[in-house]
Amino acid sequence: MPLADDRKYRTLIETAPDAIFLVDMDSGRILEVNDRTEELLGYSAEELVDKPIETIHPSEETDRYREKFAETVSEGSIQFSKFEDGTQIYLCAKDGERIPVDICAKVIDRKNDPVLFGVARDISEMKAYEEEIEQLAGELAVVNRVIRHDIRNDMAVISGWLDQLHTKIEDPPEALFERLQRK
Repeated sequence: MPLADDRKYRTLIETAPDAIFLVDMDSGRILEVNDRTEELLGYSAEELVDKPIETIHPSEETDRYREKFAETVSEGSIQFSKFEDGTQIYLCAKDGERIPVDICAKVIDRKNDPVLFGVARDISEMKAYEEEIEQLAGELAVVNRVIRHDIRNDMAVISGWLDQLHTKIEDPPEALFERLQRK
């Protein structure tokens, strides 16, 4: 039965749409990655296995990622896409590209040895949509201000013409002019 379980495990890991990695909890070294990790980051499994987990994170943020690793180890599991200050979490590809990700990590028992099981979901498309929505919202705000400005100008002209018309008419219908001014 353990052989069948191992095959199921392998199938699940290799067919997963997300990057998956196992990390030694003591050393912080990568033990295993799936094919999606290789595709996403451009590294071969051989280039990543036995390397520190920091290899796939921005080097200038090493301390912050180590803290997240320690937090995961102490809490047993964690899910995050941003640091506490709102800074996005990234994986770094071999070519230097930064890939925004949502990470779910959990301490699991593997052959009676606890390891960190991490799943990183590429959220690049979602981030691109968010940026597009923010840009469109900004453009809409500009259009809104322009339209409001134009309408106010037109209303001021209409109001001025009503005032002039009111003074030119003998015995003007006051209720009508008041109603027009209110509108």
